[in-house]
Amino acid sequence: MYQYIGLLFLYYFIKFIRTKNIFESKGIEYKINKITKNNFIFSISLLPYFNKNNIDYFEFYKMIDFISNNKDNYQNIYKNSKISIKIRQLAKTEKEQQNILENIIKYANKKDVFVWISCVLKDDLNIEYNTYLKFLNKNYKNVGLTLATYNSSINSKVDNILKLKGHIRLVKGYYYGDINDYKMITNLYYLNAKKLVESKNFHTLATHDFELLNKLKKEYNSDFNNIELAFFYIYFNNVIKNISHFENIKSFYIPYGSLFKYLIHNILYINLYQVYRSSRYNFFNI
Repeated sequence: MYQYIGLLFLYYFIKFIRTKNIFESKGIEYKINKITKNNFIFSISLLPYFNKNNIDYFEFYKMIDFISNNKDNYQNIYKNSKISIKIRQLAKTEKEQQNILENIIKYANKKDVFVWISCVLKDDLNIEYNTYLKFLNKNYKNVGLTLATYNSSINSKVDNILKLKGHIRLVKGYYYGDINDYKMITNLYYLNAKKLVESKNFHTLATHDFELLNKLKKEYNSDFNNIELAFFYIYFNNVIKNISHFENIKSFYIPYGSLFKYLIHNILYINLYQVYRSSRYNFFNI
């Protein structure tokens, strides 16, 4: 019952602060300029929200065009800025999601822009994984999969994707996973990060665990430099204090869009969904 009360409070709190313009912040152009002037690349995405008639995915085409038209000192698709997409945010049905995603990836491929498929819910894990395998089988070279180490399927999925010469962005977790032991999550991250480094293919380590990154750098020396390091833009000032000694390609993740829609349709949606899943058999006994 306390979960429902907390979510109800969050809903009205968000409605209140929306009227106070608390969500106003510096624009996407400012953030991109700040990143590129410091010789970093970026991974850009839309704040996801789940609406029956969502057509915001057209923004991804604009992102692709922007990246394609601003390839300063361009080296290759892996060392350039990228976009990140959550499949669930694209449409209401899985069939529509798949069609829209493939059209975006085809367009990005023509423009020489890399696309990360990213996660939202636990129920999406197999859809995301099987979708990525489909794109690998179709020989797309401009797409990779985000995998989180707070999911117990992490080891087998990493092993299989590496066998297929795919690309992985490794995260500890953000939305929901079935492992709650942080020490175990970190250990799984370290073990799978080692696999990525040793594969000598393009991959990304997305983490703010600098102790772990330094450990990997010390262990692998120059071989570690092939890995892209990724961070949240909101921690920009703290990150740049800790990464000057890394020779890797470094990127910052920038989500943009409607923060209000994101909080209402994403955070509330996901939390209500998880409450429902955990209580659907004894809903009236809470």
